[in-house]
Amino acid sequence: MTRLPLPPGEGRGEGIQQCNLHGLGVLITRPPHQALPLYEAIKSNSGKPVLFPTVEITSPPDPALYKQQLENAANYDDLIFISPNAVTYAIADIAITRQRIFAIGGTTANILQQYHVQPLLPTGAKADSESLLASPLLGDMQGRRVLIIRGNGGRALLGDTLIKRGALVDYAEVYQRRCPDIDASLLLQKWPQEIDAVIVTSNAIIDNLLHLCHNNPVVLKTPLVVISQRMLKHAQERGFQQIQVAAGAAEPELLDTLCHRWGDNRDADVVQK
Repeated sequence: MTRLPLPPGEGRGEGIQQCNLHGLGVLITRPPHQALPLYEAIKSNSGKPVLFPTVEITSPPDPALYKQQLENAANYDDLIFISPNAVTYAIADIAITRQRIFAIGGTTANILQQYHVQPLLPTGAKADSESLLASPLLGDMQGRRVLIIRGNGGRALLGDTLIKRGALVDYAEVYQRRCPDIDASLLLQKWPQEIDAVIVTSNAIIDNLLHLCHNNPVVLKTPLVVISQRMLKHAQERGFQQIQVAAGAAEPELLDTLCHRWGDNRDADVVQK
């Protein structure tokens, strides 16, 4: 599938200036193609970012399974983009005409806007399905046709709830996620000296990180930054002991959390570099 590149001017993180992180070592677990803006944001604020992608994003084995859905998108009343990857992998093939467009999370909305697509978002929407479902715009869905654009699998909450509200829901799975086959032994050797905090943006990333690191106790003891209460609960269930909840998955929101916890006004117990 031919995909449009990210538009010129897409934020890359260098210009985000909030605090001095005093050499804080931050593990970034995002896929490689999404990690650079956060990497640059942390680096430009005197942190020490470390890249360790714990999820790979690829095209599905048979793109024909969803391409026809995207080409027939004009037949739907509502299009819901679940993630930035959903936009990136679908935007070149989707027919957007009169439909209402929704996005899960501010980053997804921002990428849509870069392609001159204006999503409808409830006030204060965060990066989860619950926030979107709370919008009055998705209250009475009787007879409305909805196409949810997402990766393989994913939560059933959004689609199931819309069906209960009377909608006719289809899914276009335009990308797939998998745990990469990488060796974490070198990272674990350096972990106590170099990693002070970890940023994760999905439950799958949490699970993959622990799988790749063999549930090493040093990982579970390291402060973890998540982006929702749902992730907070999952991280607690997996054994993480120190968890911070960011306001969202965008670079400014994640950096804001790092700055409040470890920046100029950081807690006194943070290890000095």
